[in-house]
Amino acid sequence: MKIQFDDAWAAGLFEGEGCFTGGSVHLSGNKTFRATAALAQKDTWVLDRFLEVVGFGHIGSVCKDGTSRWQTSKYGEVALLLERLRPWLSPRRVARGEEVLRLQAESRNGRATRNYA
Repeated sequence: MKIQFDDAWAAGLFEGEGCFTGGSVHLSGNKTFRATAALAQKDTWVLDRFLEVVGFGHIGSVCKDGTSRWQTSKYGEVALLLERLRPWLSPRRVARGEEVLRLQAESRNGRATRNYA
């Protein structure tokens, strides 16, 4: 039961403060799309707890305003986060997670359907 409670807590936090996003990166001379899941907070305790619950990603990027950021750009971790939190995320957030994963998969296969420059 604790795992489900922790995942529900993480999902509520991610729904309100996190995002699935992505952008173009250059890998081995080729432009490709990389999916990212990110969560920003000024209270690093919250990010440390989120990292403890999900078990992957990293915390960094302290901004001028004191905001720190948890994130992962590993395809498998973004996909795992979406699947673990899916029961508690809004349909809009789930759709965005699926979209960035699809764009990365298509980019890797040379079938990108959208200009992500």
